[in-house]
Amino acid sequence: VLVAMAAPVAAQTPCPTRADLPGGVNLVRIEPYFASSFSLAAYGLTETRVIGRGEDARNVTARYVHGLLNIDQREARGDFAMTLDADPALLDRLPEIGVWESAVSATWNGDFVGHGVYAAIFVETVPWEIGECTYDTWYVQETLVIDTLDPIFVDKYYAPALGLVIATVMVTQEGEAISNVVYDEVTAR
Repeated sequence: VLVAMAAPVAAQTPCPTRADLPGGVNLVRIEPYFASSFSLAAYGLTETRVIGRGEDARNVTARYVHGLLNIDQREARGDFAMTLDADPALLDRLPEIGVWESAVSATWNGDFVGHGVYAAIFVETVPWEIGECTYDTWYVQETLVIDTLDPIFVDKYYAPALGLVIATVMVTQEGEAISNVVYDEVTAR
């Protein structure tokens, strides 16, 4: 009698989606180390971030009104926050509307810094690999111009199926890369 033995099949973890956000989603860049842990909150999302390792590690907590838009962040060196005039829910329609803008007011450690404008511009949809997963991402060019600060320009790759940005590139006004956070791993908690 011949008995066939099935080889054990390795269990594959499915790629996280928005449905995993209530329990939490982790994004990790291995080198240099940068880990973000996201979870749902009443106002949108909360991120707990660890930048670096050991004694040099920085811990940051951030709040998002949309996966594309961080409205405040708190860390040892200070707290930055901004208020918006426009409805961030419209960011879900960015490919359709093309550009979303809002007037903003910014504070540092509770003190008023200035007024300005935040804009998110949809460029195109791009497939993006992170670990074993591939997401269709929105390539978005973001600008934040506050009258008392230098303007900030960021290219973001937002995965709507996940509800998170999975790659960020700080750029000059001319579009040259300054720094980036491109994650290597994505997991649901």
